[in-house]
Amino acid sequence: MLNEPRELMDAFRGTALEGLNVEIVPESDVLLVTWLDPKNLLAGWQAARDLMAVTGRRPVAAGEEFRDEFYEVEAAELQELETAVHSLDPWPEKYALEAELDRKYWSMDEVDLETVSQLLNFRGSGPAWDSDAVARELLPGIPAPTTDYTLNEHLLKHICDAPERLAQLGPVDESETSSGALDWYKATEVHLALLPTTSPWLSAAWLYYFGEDDTANLAACMRQWNEAWGAEIVASWGTMLQFVTTRRPAFGPEAFELARQHLAMAGNLHVPPLQLAWELAHTNAWFLHERP
Repeated sequence: MLNEPRELMDAFRGTALEGLNVEIVPESDVLLVTWLDPKNLLAGWQAARDLMAVTGRRPVAAGEEFRDEFYEVEAAELQELETAVHSLDPWPEKYALEAELDRKYWSMDEVDLETVSQLLNFRGSGPAWDSDAVARELLPGIPAPTTDYTLNEHLLKHICDAPERLAQLGPVDESETSSGALDWYKATEVHLALLPTTSPWLSAAWLYYFGEDDTANLAACMRQWNEAWGAEIVASWGTMLQFVTTRRPAFGPEAFELARQHLAMAGNLHVPPLQLAWELAHTNAWFLHERP
């Protein structure tokens, strides 16, 4: 692992990071690169990502306000985290809380046409169907009472079971995704933190995310997502996390499960799970958002 700023700057020669300054974060084993082009964040991250075999460090972009707020992590703590991550399943507890909130706030004695029509109006995909007409068709079969998740899951099944209806869903429009996954957050000033690990999930040890205050839980989620979808964290903005992936879930139960996980970790996405599932099945960028 490279630990001296000059060593990193030498390794950056011939890449998009050449000539950028590297400094040590006080009271931390994190090194920081001032990335001068926030609009091209992905290029900077990818350049540092491609050098991990040389640097031994995983890059994560962060805003100016977090430049001195990376946790100091001891080797023993990191080993404990790695052990915990492989024996921890974060979802049962999160799903139980989610189900309780769903019953408390989204339970519906009966479902009206407008509610169903809105769920069928995929903003970022522009379906060829008339959402009101499809809603009228599906409304009689919706069980009552129901909850938000049960309703979304019911509609998902009826879309996937009808090939002609599924074919009417258009491609995801990257500029209009409901989750904002592909409309990358653009900070005024971006720093590229070089964390002393190459693990896709142990990077959670140095990061703060408002949506999950248990580092082991966050790392366990990141491990599962990496192993299933090749997900790697690109940026940490305190109340937001952004990832890129190499694989996508199939639209249907698989994508719906992933959407449910995202919404359990990111209460401020405000995207129906049905629509988020469609986006996750057709994009390689993820966005999580949880704020006070």
